[in-house]
Amino acid sequence: MRQFLLACAAFAVCAPATAATNLVLNGSFESGLTNWALTGGNLGNFPPVAINYNSATPYPSGAFGEAVTPDNLVSPSPDAVGKRAAYFVSDIANPHILSQTINVGPGRYIFGLSTYATANGLKNKGDATFVASFAGVKAANFMVSSQPSKTWRLYSAPVTIATGGPQTITLSFSTNTTPSKDIVVDRVHVMAVPEPQSWAMMILGFGMVAGALRRRHAPLHA
Repeated sequence: MRQFLLACAAFAVCAPATAATNLVLNGSFESGLTNWALTGGNLGNFPPVAINYNSATPYPSGAFGEAVTPDNLVSPSPDAVGKRAAYFVSDIANPHILSQTINVGPGRYIFGLSTYATANGLKNKGDATFVASFAGVKAANFMVSSQPSKTWRLYSAPVTIATGGPQTITLSFSTNTTPSKDIVVDRVHVMAVPEPQSWAMMILGFGMVAGALRRRHAPLHA
């Protein structure tokens, strides 16, 4: 019993340090584009939408008949993959921007997201540029033509905030030719990075748990 109580105490010490919270609201687009603001030029020309996974349906519920497979990456995002993702597809986006402003305190953060280039989109002659940034730091900045077909890729960047307050996440998609390539985005996340003291407490807690469990299961000798 003593070992069990010790393990519980250690877990209580390290649990707050290990709890991951995504500061982005609706980062997996399960509620469509709720909590995201859409701005940019030519918004009447196929604006970003939230499409369904594994759905070979036309825009706006699918990727023009191509079924997109769910994000299969091991991601630091605490959000589940879910059933939907954001789809940037306009042929004339100057640019199309999804943005969200969140309040953060001073400290270190990790910003990231997953992207996927459709096979049909990569066949289009026009290229597209995708940029994802938080507090001015870019986690992704690429031409869609550089992406592998039908493959999820994880992009991530550390961000240091010196002064607390509102900071903006921006997903920007630019094209200038018809037809152009497109991109799917999912599991956008911003998470606080534990300070060194928290990491030390977490490691100590895990060590206490492991030691208690070893003693509890040690064989008895006559």
